[in-house]
Amino acid sequence: MNENLIMAIERLSDEMIISRIPDVPDHIFSRKFEKRMKKIIAGTYTPKIYITPKKMTAKKFAVCLVAAILAILTFAMSVSAVRESVIKFFTQIFSTYTVVQSFKEETYPTSFEDFYTISGGIDGYDLTDRYETETEITHIYDNGERKIKFKQILKEYYDINLNTEGYDVLTIKVGDNDGMYVNMTEQNLEYLSFDNGSYVISFSVKNYNSQSCIGQNALIDIANSVQKVEN
Repeated sequence: MNENLIMAIERLSDEMIISRIPDVPDHIFSRKFEKRMKKIIAGTYTPKIYITPKKMTAKKFAVCLVAAILAILTFAMSVSAVRESVIKFFTQIFSTYTVVQSFKEETYPTSFEDFYTISGGIDGYDLTDRYETETEITHIYDNGERKIKFKQILKEYYDINLNTEGYDVLTIKVGDNDGMYVNMTEQNLEYLSFDNGSYVISFSVKNYNSQSCIGQNALIDIANSVQKVEN
């Protein structure tokens, strides 16, 4: 924040606060106080020492409060990261990218006990690849216009960075589950992920040209079709 702007706000705040503090009439000192002052002037007064907290006047308190609020606002405006909480996700939005993580609940699989598949919305796509690691299972589908990377991820290891500069990260619902979606049009990329309670399911869509965008609603429909593979 510009230093001149901060100084102007502080000055205006002080003036506004001080102008609202009512005038206090001249104080009439007690006889005891006047007697003590005479002794001090004469050099015959020995003060008693008490350790007590310093009292703060209403005016000083108000000025300090404004200073504290301004400090908080200045810090908030100077930090580029804004944290947004979704029920199942925690996103940290920076000026040029977004970090997305899953909340680590007490009960969730630490290995793949169940397996999920897409059951609709991908007519015309071919399964071109499948691979599995200790932390995620990936299926890749392609129809010549776009490539869809479908992942099932262990929640403990879901931690991604997305280049979201200039794009809105949207909170969505996939069934009853919370998720997020972002369309990075300049990169011809779309990303959707949601937490189904056991795993994180994600879709990364690479559109081969700007005219082949699959769109938020169509991608949510595909996500809604994800179901557990029955043995």
